[in-house]
Amino acid sequence: MREALQRLQAAGYVTTRRGRGGGTFIQTGAGPGSDEMIKRTLGPAWDELTELLDYRRLIEQQIARTAAERRSADDIETIRRAVHEYAHAAGRDASRLADHALHQAIARATHNSRLTELSARIRREVGLGLRRRAVHAQDAPPGRCGSIPPWPGRSSRGNPTAPPAWPTAISRSPTTRSPSCAPACTYDPEGTPMSVARVNDIELNYSLEGNGEDTIVLINGLADDHQTWVLQMDDFLAAGYRILRFDNRGIGASSKPAGPYTSRMLADDAKALADSLGITGFHLMGVSMGGMIAQEYALAYPGDLRSVTFACTYAAPGPFCSRMFAMWGDMAPVLGVPFVMRDVTLWAFTVPFFEQRESELGEFETAMRYMDQPVHAYLAQLAVIQGHDTVSRLGEITTPSLVMAGEEDILIPVSLSRRIHEGIPGSEWATTKGGHGCVWEHPAEFNRTYLDFVGRHRKG
Repeated sequence: MREALQRLQAAGYVTTRRGRGGGTFIQTGAGPGSDEMIKRTLGPAWDELTELLDYRRLIEQQIARTAAERRSADDIETIRRAVHEYAHAAGRDASRLADHALHQAIARATHNSRLTELSARIRREVGLGLRRRAVHAQDAPPGRCGSIPPWPGRSSRGNPTAPPAWPTAISRSPTTRSPSCAPACTYDPEGTPMSVARVNDIELNYSLEGNGEDTIVLINGLADDHQTWVLQMDDFLAAGYRILRFDNRGIGASSKPAGPYTSRMLADDAKALADSLGITGFHLMGVSMGGMIAQEYALAYPGDLRSVTFACTYAAPGPFCSRMFAMWGDMAPVLGVPFVMRDVTLWAFTVPFFEQRESELGEFETAMRYMDQPVHAYLAQLAVIQGHDTVSRLGEITTPSLVMAGEEDILIPVSLSRRIHEGIPGSEWATTKGGHGCVWEHPAEFNRTYLDFVGRHRKG
């Protein structure tokens, strides 16, 4: 819709202004002669948007009524804080995140997890509907899904005045048809075309980008969706690879069934997704929990892999990590997942990042504070890292392997990562600048280290 208004403004039919929260509003029209052009430009979207917004209004009204009936004193205080943060949000991104947090605070006051998830989902659906209409207003070429460049919720590039031009994501199906806005083509909350695969009795949300002969499959960590890798995408695509990213079960737009989950279960999900897309002979990389999943994948399905990389991870948690994770498990049901993730922020970055990159840190903390992973899904994923243990089986991994670590990682100590390297015959070892969040704090060095390794194992 915004793009359609911009086209009308450029042609002189309307003048617009920007709202405090980032919306675009019509100030004046060009008189009766402009009515027909405005109708032709905005008309095709009007009925759909009206129905979509009415749907949201009706559902949100019921959620608000239920919250008013069931809210506790703590809920009231949480909602008051959310209202205050929204009223004082500085800029479009902060306002959007604060609005999301306010709606989630109201939904949580219903004390019904299904209503809380429904509230988050309808806002995603409304956002997707608005973006689809904006894409159509741009007269996108036939056979291609237009997209709004995604802006990462967890970025170490700061918060520029305009979103960076991330590579346009075109989801490809395993069939021979060309990318298109077919029913299976959906959009993530940032407007990037995504697809859904139905595997292992769940739905996995994924994105497949690039046209390289070699494919890299990326697996995210605990409470991270596919946007974990946004700061790797430019370099990996520029190096000529095709990239598969997806939301693990329990996060993002993928299914969130009851847990607990295991690293082998999530490895089987990744295997089923790769099989459904006809992808084999690929390079696999997982970070943190994703590295644990990658270990199980390499043990169970070595014939699929050309190389495997385990980043910022371990073969077993040991007494230090186990105690940390037990505390997270105790905190989440009482204080909520966003509170736990604020604690994770303290473990993820190095002291120089806190001292010298305050704006980027603030952006990351804001994203953590407003994340909406349900508690049951968080605890189901947490069980993966608590129960993972491949210590006695590492010697069975025969795929060319790289073990990476942020040289100042204090969340998963570097010594634990090094034990993986010591347990896999012939594996390579590398460290990069930063701590557990080195993929965000120092992406350039992380990317160079990985591409150097994987480049030696390309086809041909």
